[in-house]
Amino acid sequence: MEEMAALYLEAVRSVQPQGPYLLGGWSMGGVVAYEMARRLREAGEAVDLLALVDAHVPGLTKPSPDSSSQARARIAFAHATASAFGQTPTLPDDALAQGDDDAMLGALLEEGLRARILDAHSGPAQLRALFRVFQANLLALEHYVPQPYDGTALLLSASESAPGSTPLPRHRGWEGLVRGGLEVLDVPGSHHALMQDPHLQPLVERLREALARVADLEPRGATGS
Repeated sequence: MEEMAALYLEAVRSVQPQGPYLLGGWSMGGVVAYEMARRLREAGEAVDLLALVDAHVPGLTKPSPDSSSQARARIAFAHATASAFGQTPTLPDDALAQGDDDAMLGALLEEGLRARILDAHSGPAQLRALFRVFQANLLALEHYVPQPYDGTALLLSASESAPGSTPLPRHRGWEGLVRGGLEVLDVPGSHHALMQDPHLQPLVERLREALARVADLEPRGATGS
């Protein structure tokens, strides 16, 4: 996670060498944005907006001691991908945990074909590549221990829990880490559903309002008489 944040910061600063910066991200992207903002503040830069879109602190929910990291990755990937297809996973969580990668990817391919998002020729390779990236990201999250952040943050917290998921606290674990003040706003939908219609528009409106507040705080040029 730290290496990822450092690489992203290098890219951002190649375009904008100095602050103030506006950062944000959904899910794991919010965790990366948090680490980027923390590093910028440590370097003396201004971060005018850190928007965490239903991102939660890694380790907030403890995995079952009986589950392997591979099983957790299959379950999480199946739910995330099926949601992107506008569906629910064909295989139940028990089957995903006890099965293998090929069975999970095969079921997702069928779901993607039904949704007309994947095709039979390139779909299998696309899913396998996405799953490899997902596994690497999940591993990075599991090993990341966030340090306190002395700036402010806006958390857009999903108001619903996905079926079968563990309910999370409204502040998603950030309350004790964001030392400059954490604003929490509820947005309709569950973790994945809030990124899709009809829930996407309220989320966009909250972000627009946050950006407008930042713009109002920017120094304005003096007007001559």
